[in-house]
Amino acid sequence: MAYDKKMLGLFVDVGREMLQSGAEIGRADTTIKLMGLAYGAARMDILAITDYLVVTMSLPDGVEYTITRRIEGGSTDFSRIEALNELSRSFCTKPFSEQELRERLDVIRNNHIGNLKKYAGTMMVGFMFSAFFGGSLLDAVVCCALAFPACFLGGNLSRLCSSNIFYNFLCALFSGIMACIAAMIIPAVHLDKLMIGLIMIFIPGRALTNSIKDIFLGDTLSGMMRMTEALFCGAAIAFGFIIPVYVTGI
Repeated sequence: MAYDKKMLGLFVDVGREMLQSGAEIGRADTTIKLMGLAYGAARMDILAITDYLVVTMSLPDGVEYTITRRIEGGSTDFSRIEALNELSRSFCTKPFSEQELRERLDVIRNNHIGNLKKYAGTMMVGFMFSAFFGGSLLDAVVCCALAFPACFLGGNLSRLCSSNIFYNFLCALFSGIMACIAAMIIPAVHLDKLMIGLIMIFIPGRALTNSIKDIFLGDTLSGMMRMTEALFCGAAIAFGFIIPVYVTGI
């Protein structure tokens, strides 16, 4: 059998897309390994952390290929993770050519969540959590309205901020300012109920959950790195909301 080293690059790209879409380390690791073994590799050695992915594929003839990928940014997208899972299952069941794998991966990459769905989901989160934590109907409606510009800003800032911590701080600061202004304009709303609804939009729950899961599954280094980043992001969000309250004195 003739082996193509380009296939390793595609296997690693599948793993990178998974990590950038919010998948845990173990899932990306297993996916790359199974695809490589299904292709005919004798061994797959993988080092995956939050920022880097290093994979070595050892072929039966003794030749080894190593590829490194940088993991940059990304956001939670469970539909993309499921599509990548299905792609890997299909490949492991019956491996297909490098061209077909590349084309199917490109289709998944180009399939983005529409802005309408993103804004609607974010506004619903703001509405539901504001009401859940004891807010009135007015509080929930105002929080829902404020969630739209918060989501819009977050989507645009993500392309400009390389640091997740600074990104979360700016989003929280902007949202806190909006909540304080809304509380001054509409005295009937409760500032704390507005803020708790907006906080839940940015809280790094997925990252914290994945970090704990990684630790329990044996990926201790990746889990600790993710947990540290999630805790710092949480602190940045808290400071971002505290500053407008302190400045305005509401």
